[in-house]
Amino acid sequence: MPLLAHSHDRCTVFEVDGLRLICVVCIGLTACGLISSSTRVNAIAATIAFFVVGFFFSVFLSPAIARFNLWSLLQTSLSLSTSGAAFYFMTDTEEQYKEGPHFTPLYYNSVIGTVGAVMSLVGVATFQRYFSTYRYRNLLLVTNIAFCLMNALDTVLFKRLNVSMGIPDHAFVLGTSCMQNVLMQWQWMPQVIILSYFCPRGMEATMYALLAGCHNLGNTIASCWGALLLEMLDVNPTGGVGESAQFENLWKASLLASLMPIITVVALFQFIPDVKQGDPVVDPNAEATQGSLWRQYWAVVPAPLVLQSCGPSLYELRLLQEPPDVLQSKALGARQQARHAATMPNPAQEATGNELNHHFRN
Repeated sequence: MPLLAHSHDRCTVFEVDGLRLICVVCIGLTACGLISSSTRVNAIAATIAFFVVGFFFSVFLSPAIARFNLWSLLQTSLSLSTSGAAFYFMTDTEEQYKEGPHFTPLYYNSVIGTVGAVMSLVGVATFQRYFSTYRYRNLLLVTNIAFCLMNALDTVLFKRLNVSMGIPDHAFVLGTSCMQNVLMQWQWMPQVIILSYFCPRGMEATMYALLAGCHNLGNTIASCWGALLLEMLDVNPTGGVGESAQFENLWKASLLASLMPIITVVALFQFIPDVKQGDPVVDPNAEATQGSLWRQYWAVVPAPLVLQSCGPSLYELRLLQEPPDVLQSKALGARQQARHAATMPNPAQEATGNELNHHFRN
């Protein structure tokens, strides 16, 4: 089998195995949540999943893809979710939480949710109109900081400071929800674009699913870590009567969850390429594993990644371990030798031709 076929098959098998890994990790986290009601157990399982997936893709993916993938996983994982407690804060009745906004579930889920969806479309349209030519690093830097500051406004609501300032709860929540959804799209759209440029030619769908799967896995991890944070701060509302004390520390959880993504802003300069949107970030013809730590520092190529029905030869296995520039020079030399051999006369053919000419003359 040709060397190129082995190399392509190895990359494809890696991507399939990567999707399987993410699938197994997600199923494991779901099973853990169903079996155990302990937030600590779920948070430990999420932490293990974070390091396993982060290590796997950092070692086996090419450096540029690995850096962005790790940054995306870190960003979503650190966006801790406090939505469980926030739902009770918003919808508890006066008997359950006297100081609360007392939204109806219909208003909180349908009205705010619908307005948020519409504002997400506005965010996509404004991004395309005004920000589609900015550099990835600058845009992600500004949008991440703005999104953190906007989320920090939830602390004002949970501390009931908006009421002290004379701002109604309905207006405050609706306004912050609109801006959060717009900023979320401004933050997410550059990542969608750069994801598309990290997909090798011929394997776009598989590689995109692999990278986007890591992003979605980060959301699951953030939910587990957020639940643990709420438990540590004694924020455990259940919708019972007289649970005002359960919300005393909710503002602390919200503030910490808002500031945690700042860590990814610091790491952004090392993990995100400083190029304009639309410019290539990697060679589209390169493999997703080209230049990875595994291929740089480990000489042994794992047999399951290259084993075919008849198996590659030892010569092909040795070539698979060599850098691309060496392979290209060898291929060029082989082509030159082939062209040279084609132009040289063949003594055997000349002898046969002379015998035939002598036979016909006689």
